[in-house]
Amino acid sequence: MSYASSVRWIIQDIEALPENEWIRYEIVDGELFVTRPPHYKHQQVAGRIFIVLLAIAQFCILLISVLNSTNNSELSTSQLSE
Repeated sequence: MSYASSVRWIIQDIEALPENEWIRYEIVDGELFVTRPPHYKHQQVAGRIFIVLLAIAQFCILLISVLNSTNNSELSTSQLSE
């Protein structure tokens, strides 16, 4: 259930709370959100997605590099024949 609160949280309020590495505090538009850290399975899936996206990005960079070098060599060859 959600209700309007007249309290607007600021960073100093969070700093005054007891430190707990298992709890995450976040302020959004003056409202305090308290959540627990993601489950380890979530972290594993996020890591695997990162690895796949990194491989795709590296492949795209390589492909662009090859295409650019192919275009440059064709341009050089055509310029030489003129």
